[in-house]
Order: sequence, then structure tokens, then C-alpha cells
Amino acid sequence: MADPDIQQSRNILTISATQQDAITALDRFYLTTQQDYVFKAGLQYLRHLIDDVINSCDRSDISGFNPMQNQTLYDAVMSAREGGAPDGLIKTAIDLARQGYEGVSGFDALLKIYYDIDPATTRLELIFEDDAIEAAVTGRDARRKGDFSGGHMRAQKLWHKSHEYQWQGCDIALRFNPPVVQETTPVEIDMSCFVTPDGGVSETDLKNFLAEQLKAGILDFSPVNLGAAVLKLGVEYNSGAGYQLMMALSGTLSAVSVLAAIEQDSLPRAKAATEMIDPLDSWLQRFTGSSVTGLKRPPVLRTDQIPLPQIKGLIKDLQLRCSQALLKNVPARVPRISIDDAVPLAYAPVIQPIVYLPASENSGFEKRLDPLFAERLGYYGYSDQALARIEKYCLGHASLIDAPYINSQTLRQKGLYQTQLDMIEGGIGQVSDIRHMFNKWVLGEEFCRKILGLSSDQLNDPVFDILTELGFTDAEIKAANLYCCGAGKFTGAPDLSPLHARILDQQGLDAAAEINLQAGLQAVMTGEVAVGIAVAHEITIKEMKDLNFEAWGSGLRYCRLVREKSGWDTSLLMSDFDQQNKTENTPVQNPACDVA
Repeated sequence: MADPDIQQSRNILTISATQQDAITALDRFYLTTQQDYVFKAGLQYLRHLIDDVINSCDRSDISGFNPMQNQTLYDAVMSAREGGAPDGLIKTAIDLARQGYEGVSGFDALLKIYYDIDPATTRLELIFEDDAIEAAVTGRDARRKGDFSGGHMRAQKLWHKSHEYQWQGCDIALRFNPPVVQETTPVEIDMSCFVTPDGGVSETDLKNFLAEQLKAGILDFSPVNLGAAVLKLGVEYNSGAGYQLMMALSGTLSAVSVLAAIEQDSLPRAKAATEMIDPLDSWLQRFTGSSVTGLKRPPVLRTDQIPLPQIKGLIKDLQLRCSQALLKNVPARVPRISIDDAVPLAYAPVIQPIVYLPASENSGFEKRLDPLFAERLGYYGYSDQALARIEKYCLGHASLIDAPYINSQTLRQKGLYQTQLDMIEGGIGQVSDIRHMFNKWVLGEEFCRKILGLSSDQLNDPVFDILTELGFTDAEIKAANLYCCGAGKFTGAPDLSPLHARILDQQGLDAAAEINLQAGLQAVMTGEVAVGIAVAHEITIKEMKDLNFEAWGSGLRYCRLVREKSGWDTSLLMSDFDQQNKTENTPVQNPACDVA
């Protein structure tokens, strides 16, 4: 296995696990990533030391500025020197205190400069090819060579450190194959535009679109809105059928692009006449579900799990047509179908069923169901009355009239005038929470202070809740909010079946499920999936290692886990510790030994 040189491109650093200095390069990247925060902490500590010196000066006594006569000042000076503060700065601080100054003003500007510096954005891509993974995880390399202090130990140390640094917030991605340089930005293809609510795919339209792009010399494509396509087809997103359907649509895009590329070629070629044989052979094996080797177990496209006969038949037909066509002709230019972080909508669930459109009177906006959701909901055949109730549940009634607990009558009893009620009534259809209509901008600051008796501090507090201050309970506010502003989702709607609610309210994926989906998408595409995956803050280093190992075992070529609230710039809240104390105690995990 060749050791590629350390290379820097597009602000991404790539190193191979087989390089002798890979561990040193990883440590250097870690320090570079965190250096801004080290500087911030150092400056703040220095400021603390100097402020302590100034505050220790006794301004009531002329000898209070002499460390040899003021024991408190002496201790502060000694602490500052031990903390690394230069003597000249210490003397300047005492002189400023003697003149009546409260601090060294230059620190404010210096701290602001450092706080305004963006943290390091360089991403490290660490290449762990198969033998390095096996050496780090299984020890097979060590047993095979009889060397327990060489390759296996080095790979194990690098494997552990990469996850430890990744857990701490460094932007580290693991690659299980060398990166393929992509020279152009992929053209996004909205797959929801090529599917029909009755369960079909417009292959002809897709092929014509790709043919036009290929004629223009474009070879890089990326599917987007796969989640929207699943919704349009009426399949539950977070389910085996949903995963298989997204795989089928991505595989359809790859297969149609290969067939379109073959048709573009003017002269047929024997299969052995091109360097693209191996990649296309590998893709065809994965696309037809016949590639499962070694320790890896990539997901397989199983048409029997897709509850849509038209798409089932199309996939089987494309598998056969591609197999036969590639026996006769391999295209000189093979389209690359891939997904990366530049297209975040590739397979994301559609979680917002509401859109805001200009109101008919050309002032403000009004809430409507997204046409995609409205189309799917109308396809189920509910009565007009049931559809109206479902829509009101999701969108709300946009009015205080007949609202439970919080309505015109109860608000008048709390002191609101008709002017304020009219302002609320006129804008409540444009907000997602009833609380947004109860503030000084809607009600009027003077009214809030003189009539409701609210203070300026309360009105300027972003978390202050006027409705709670007026005496409404959380349950009452929640009920009124559901009536006026809607649930913003379909789960719980009257008349709507639980299955249809699950289809409409697409649930997001956890990290393990997203890895499985990414591996499935990559298995049927001619390119790769390189999309970061968010993991919970509570995840352990071991669990991150397990997820990355699972990604490798599923055939992914790239895995980038991003732990929430893990950077050194994350705010420290005592409530976070209180929440941890409420959870069950977990055993302490010992870090891996620092082996050579």
C-alpha cells in the first residue's frame, strides 16, 4: 500500500495511517486546531493575574503600592511572576494603580482581537485502508508478522488518538480509501421531480436531462431531495423500505447516467480497452447486490423490500440492461454520482410542512401547507371535512376567537384593550408560537408599563414571558398555542391514521442508521458519500470508535463524526452538570495505553 505524501488542498489536510510520522502529524493538527483557544485562555489568565496585582494595591496608604510593605500585594506579584507575567507589565500595573486606574485597558482590545479570530477550519482526513484497520482493531497484522510492537501497536495508537481528538471537537474525518480528486462542483439532480405519487419514476425525463448535461461535458452529479421523493411516493422515511427506496432512486440515477454515457460514445469499445473496467465492475456488482467480501458487509439493494411495483420492475430492468450494455461497451467518460457536504439536502428528511406565502392583501404573510405535503395528504382520499381538520391541526386557526383559555374575553379580563387585541388578531396567523404576539413591539411599550405594570428590565429580557406574568399556566398556553398556531406537524391530528402521520412527519436518523443509509447509497452510486454525521454530546470515545468501525465494515469510504457542543469554545453551563447528576452513573472508561 503506497504512502501518499501529506497534502493540503481546499483547506483539507490528508495523511495516511501508514506514514511513519502520522501520529506526529495528528498531534500537530490537534494543537493547531486548538491554538486560538489556548491563546484565549492564556490571555484571560494573564489578565486575571494583573487584575489581582492592581486590586491588591492599598490606595489608602502610600506604602500600599510597595510589595515589600504590603503582604497582599507581594503575594499577588509572586503569583503573577510564577504565572508568566513579565516584570515590566507587573510594574506598569502597580504604577497605573498608583494613578487611580482600575485595570490595564489594553487587555480589552487584545482579548477582543483574539475572540474575533475564527477557529481553525482545516479538516484532517486520515486514511485508514483495510490492512491498517485490521492492524488497529483485530491485530491480524501483528499476528501475521509476529511483531506485537510494530505496525499493529502504531496503528492502534493512531486509531485511538484520532477518535480522542475527534471527540474533543477536532474536525477529523476517517477515509477508508484514498480520496478521489473532484475537479468540478456536482450538478444537483432533484430526484423528487422524477417520481410520481402513483409510485413510478420518469426514466425518460431523467435520461434526457442527463444526456443534455453529458453533451455539455458535465460528468459530476449529485442526487438531492431523496427524503422529499420518499414522502412524495408515500413511504415511511425512517424504515427499511425508506432506506431501500432511497438506494433504488440513487441506483437508478447511476444506472441511467451510465446508459446515457454509453449512448454518447460514437464508437463501441471492447471492455478491456479502457481503464474504467475495475470501477464499473465494482459498481455493477454492488448495484446488482453480488459484492460481499471479507470483513465488510455493505448494505445490498433488495428490490423485494420496496413496496412499489413500478420501481421494483425498473430496478431489475436497469440491472439487466447495464450488465448487458457493459459487456459490449464501456464509456470513455463515466459519470460520477456522489454526495458530499456541499449538498446537505441529499437525503435529509423533510421536517417542515409549513410555508409562508404573501397574504392576498399584499401585506404580511400567511401560513400554508407545503405543496408536497398537501399533494400527499390529498392522495390518501380523506373527506374534505377530515382534510380541513387535519390542516387546522397542523397550521392552527390563526385567530383568538374560540381559542381555549387565551382568547379575547380572558385577555380583556387581564387588562388588554381592543387595540391590543386587534394587533394580536391581525398577526397571529404569521407566527409559529402565540408568545411571539405578546411583547412590547406588538402590545406597545407604554401600554405594557403603564397598564400591565411591567418593568423595563422585564420587557428587555429575551426570555421573559408576558403570558406567564399575566397568570396563564404552561398547560393553558400550550392548549391555546395549538389552537391558534398549530402543531407544525401531523402526528396527533384528528382523522389521520398513524401510518400516514409517520409518512408525513419524517423522523430523522440516529448516527448508526445514518451510517447504514450512507453505506447503502454509496453501494449503488458510481462515486462516494462524504457527509458529516452529527452525534450526541453524551457519546463516549469508545462509542465513536465503534461507529467508525461500523462505517468501515459497511463499505463506506468516508466517515466524519461531529460531536455536538464539543469544541473548546463551547460555553460551560453548570446546568449541564446538574443534568448529568440526574442520569445513571456510568463506569469510568480508561483511555488506551500510550504505546509506541
